Amino acid sequence: MRIRLAALVTAVATLCGLLAAAPAMATAGTPYTNVLTFHGLALNGYAARAQTAGSGSVFRVSAGWSSRHYLPYEAPRVVLQRRIGGGAWRDVRRASFTDSGIAASTGVVRVPRSTERRVVRYRFVSLAGTTSQGFRWQRAVSAPVRIVYENQQRYTGLARTAYRAMRPYCPAASVHVVDRIAGDDGFAGVYREGGTRIDLARAIGRYPAAAIRGVALHECAHQRQFLNWGASPQGWTRMTAAMDRRFVDDAAPAGTAPTRSGEGASLPFDPVEHAADCAALSVERGAYLGYGGWCSPKELRAGRALLQGRTAAR
Repeated sequence: MRIRLAALVTAVATLCGLLAAAPAMATAGTPYTNVLTFHGLALNGYAARAQTAGSGSVFRVSAGWSSRHYLPYEAPRVVLQRRIGGGAWRDVRRASFTDSGIAASTGVVRVPRSTERRVVRYRFVSLAGTTSQGFRWQRAVSAPVRIVYENQQRYTGLARTAYRAMRPYCPAASVHVVDRIAGDDGFAGVYREGGTRIDLARAIGRYPAAAIRGVALHECAHQRQFLNWGASPQGWTRMTAAMDRRFVDDAAPAGTAPTRSGEGASLPFDPVEHAADCAALSVERGAYLGYGGWCSPKELRAGRALLQGRTAAR
């Protein structure tokens, strides 16, 4: 199955230290000119310049910033823009200033049925203007980030089979079949928190149909673990604590065969992985499970709740 990569969390660039201070008010007729500089664009809180995602995905774009002068009470107007393919840049929505920078949602992006994929670039633009205090803001533009949205209806073979199993629970998943899982050689699949992409090893195409569905649902459950808790590094931390409370390494009752059977069976118990196994088993009773343990009725209910978009800790 999958080994979750250890802490591939790159925090959003934090609020940068401001540079030289300027007087609180500008002198009449001589407004101070200020400009924002954007730093460290991120998608869902993870530093990235590009992502692959499924049709229907939503991302939160964020960035740190600094300014030439002391930031007055009236901040500049910053908008998130997008460019589809080679088209023009167009406003998506106004961005918000947060404790850690600037952020805005992409909204849901869907790929037309007739198209295999849609390439969309996003950037922040600080608009030019003069505040009521007499501060003048210059126009500033961030570096872009790129997201390739895939049309899952165009999938074939193993990707199509896996997506069909995931679709009721992870409709925005992007499924990639690879020769080997980068960083997880020998494992069947991986979801790396931060987006909606799932990689599956080509070798699982030889598994029984129920086992393929089990692997797909296991990785889908990891995606739900990320999305259900807010799609952010902080949410992933809260989710991990919730899994620790709900999914435990209890022994199978006498006369009940344990489910521990896959490559991960010899690894130390991991509640996050056990939760994904129980989620898969709650839907596909013949699932191939790689991390084992025993899924109690309570854990199966929590696993199903996880796939259904609820926090299993409730």
